[in-house]
Amino acid sequence: IRSRGEDGLPNGSWKRSAESPHVESTQINGVSMLRASLRDIEGSLQPAEILVLDDSFQDDDLENINGTFRRSDQAWSRLLSTLARQLVNAARAHINPPDATEENMRRRHLKLCSNLKRSSLTKFSSLRTSNAIVANVILAPGQPAYTWLAFALGFLPTAALDAAQNDVLKVSVASSRIAEQASRAYEQLLMNWPPPKEMSPPPSSS
Repeated sequence: IRSRGEDGLPNGSWKRSAESPHVESTQINGVSMLRASLRDIEGSLQPAEILVLDDSFQDDDLENINGTFRRSDQAWSRLLSTLARQLVNAARAHINPPDATEENMRRRHLKLCSNLKRSSLTKFSSLRTSNAIVANVILAPGQPAYTWLAFALGFLPTAALDAAQNDVLKVSVASSRIAEQASRAYEQLLMNWPPPKEMSPPPSSS
């Protein structure tokens, strides 16, 4: 596990124009929310937040773009690739037919990314964990699936007090940015999770 920086905050140039930075835990293990006041181009402070991985602060690279957090393309690729591989390995270890085949898990995760790339979030922004497909296929890999959904797509537990809503994961990323973020996640899944029929066979023992 990589340690945090000396100041306990993710790396990047954002620190030079930030006030009151702090990291708050979410209900997802390994994923936190970085919050700070960032200066915009006029020098005014703007509230800003971004999801971060607890064990990857030194691998991150955040900057301040006119009062908002932005992650570099290289950092996005690096972090999402690591999480995608963890998701794939967990999925292969927790296959439970007939529904939770590897191909079905792969297809559902790709479809979720694809839907968010094209939608205005009105239809695909929530996942109910009690739903059979969500529970048995999308979340079947366990914690790696929750970590992937939270960091890659912004799905976090709702803070609703209504007990009927306690099983809902809802996208926390601004609607203006989710299409770009979902596109990055989709690309990394394609790169790191080939269709099972295209996977190389295990080497012969002979």
